[in-house]
Amino acid sequence: AYQRLCDWRHNVGSTAMAIIMSFLQCADTDDEIRDMADMLLDDFSFLYEDLDASSPKKAFRSNFLLQLLNAAHLQCVNGAIAKSFVTNVLSPPLQNYSGIIGLCGAALERALRMASEGHITHKMIEALGGKIAVPKVPVKVNEQSGKESSMSFAFSDQNWGVATRSLTERVKKRTASQITAIVNDASKTLMTLGAGPGKHETSESSSTVNTQGNQYADICKSDHFAVP
Repeated sequence: AYQRLCDWRHNVGSTAMAIIMSFLQCADTDDEIRDMADMLLDDFSFLYEDLDASSPKKAFRSNFLLQLLNAAHLQCVNGAIAKSFVTNVLSPPLQNYSGIIGLCGAALERALRMASEGHITHKMIEALGGKIAVPKVPVKVNEQSGKESSMSFAFSDQNWGVATRSLTERVKKRTASQITAIVNDASKTLMTLGAGPGKHETSESSSTVNTQGNQYADICKSDHFAVP
């Protein structure tokens, strides 16, 4: 069961990386890649519909997140029926989806931070030849063992658990009907990687960011937002 959970998390992280890599194909230089990533990370705008971080009702409704939620989770569980072990009835959307939405948000943040810190380069993107693929995860020399390892960049609970749980708590501020609206929008989203926002322990700087739980507090400042 634990291995399946790890595989599921890995799939979410890999799909998020593919989405961001595809989007960054429009950049011509390494500087442009970093600038684009920084823009999307600013105020967590990559989580918002139309990148409008000033509107709480648009949180967790970006094309990036909807595409990832659909491709990495909804398509995998299509047709499955989840029942509560306590009530033996269908579990409410809030219980079912707040965790995976939070996980998707963290996976996208991880991919963007890797781009922002220069771990995703124009040369790497060019090597994909326009294909939807995930580049080889960078390696980092372990100071104690002296060996190269990619663990510091892995999308693991150790590296990204704090961010995932913080984002999940923000999702839980939504009502069940609001989360259902997000899931419904995701289910209608075509997996067009790189469509853009409109229509690993990380490096030291990222590790510092990820351990500050209150950085996510401004996401969805209002407790409830109206579903259009």
